[in-house]
Amino acid sequence: MKITKRQFWVAVGFVIMAILFVAYQYPQWFISSDQQAFLKRGMLIVADQPPGPSVMINYATLPFAGFVVVRNDLGDRPGSIIGVSSYLEAGRYKSIRITLQSATVTGQALIAGLVTDDGSQRLDAGDQLLVDARGKPLIQSFLIGTPAA
Repeated sequence: MKITKRQFWVAVGFVIMAILFVAYQYPQWFISSDQQAFLKRGMLIVADQPPGPSVMINYATLPFAGFVVVRNDLGDRPGSIIGVSSYLEAGRYKSIRITLQSATVTGQALIAGLVTDDGSQRLDAGDQLLVDARGKPLIQSFLIGTPAA
C-alpha cells in the first residue's frame, strides 16, 4: 500500500493536534514543577501617582480569581481598606482604576495587594491576601504626589 503526500500530511496534522490536545489537558507532563509554580504567581505593579478620587493599578496578574485592594500605609502595618477593584477572574490585567472612599492627598502612602476570592465573588472575611513563594504578602507600596511636569 502506497501512502500519498496528502495522506501523509493529514496524518501528521492529526498527530500534531493530538499532541497539542494532551499538552493542554495535562501541562504537568510537559513543564517542570518550578515552571508550574511560576505560572501560578501573582504580580502587581503600581506607580506613584497624583492626588485624586481613584488610583490606577498599572498591571496585575492574578493566578486565582479575586480582587486588588488598596489600603492606607501606616508604616509598620497596612491600614484599613479604602478601595477595592471589581471581581477579577484569574488572568492578566492592565490599567485597573479603583475608586477610593475618599480622595487622596499629596504625601499619602498607600499599599495595593492581591486578594484571592473564596468563591463568593465579593470581598469578605473568607478572602485571603496572596503571598509569594517565600510566604510574604504580595503587596506594592506607592505614594501620592504631584504629577510629573
